[in-house]
Amino acid sequence: MLSYRSLWAGLAAVSCLVATTAGATAAGARPGVIEWRTCGLQQDAQCATLTLPVDWSDPGGATFGLAIARRPATDPGARVGTLIFGPGGPGDSGMDRVANHPGRFSDELRRCFDIRVRRCAAPGRERGSGLTLSGSGFALTMCLGWPKPVANPQHVLRVHTSIPMLLLNSRHEPATGYNWAVGVARQLGRRGVLVTYEGAGHGSYGLSDCMQQIADQYLIGLTVPGPGTTCGAAS
Repeated sequence: MLSYRSLWAGLAAVSCLVATTAGATAAGARPGVIEWRTCGLQQDAQCATLTLPVDWSDPGGATFGLAIARRPATDPGARVGTLIFGPGGPGDSGMDRVANHPGRFSDELRRCFDIRVRRCAAPGRERGSGLTLSGSGFALTMCLGWPKPVANPQHVLRVHTSIPMLLLNSRHEPATGYNWAVGVARQLGRRGVLVTYEGAGHGSYGLSDCMQQIADQYLIGLTVPGPGTTCGAAS
């Protein structure tokens, strides 16, 4: 049986629900108090801004504001913990999802978890991000590694955990190809399990009740599906 403490190590691989952990606080940096305020279209979420150092080795130097949002668990008595949501692609605003459109998460997840998000850099979508999808930005991405090598190039996965990670992917996936998911699962070996949606679409968690239930049971009930688990395409 997995423990909730150890499960968090495996949440990062859930394709639409990504769990992350905060970096270690630099020596000399003092944690501040988060001042939450009501926000969202229905005024039923909470938002705040964290003031963080640009360089953790110099906590007294320049700072920046990191926007965050949360939705407390709807059933405090059933609360399991905190789920950190990290949207994966351009145009998908995590702040907007949590503050304004919580339907991305099932009722069971909202009942059992505080759901939190930080402002992610989604080009052209999040005000104040300072990023736009422009020709210069495209050129920048195309020229990464020139004239000097990329500092953190792609490499074979090195996962040092015994906690199985859950991967969700559609067989006919228009954005993150199924062959990618198979490759990740192969590299993870016994440390991961791939669940396949036998249909088309991106973000397979919300494409069928079967996929949603498997992910929810993994997050809430610590149930890891068996190798080769699939869900039929929704009719």
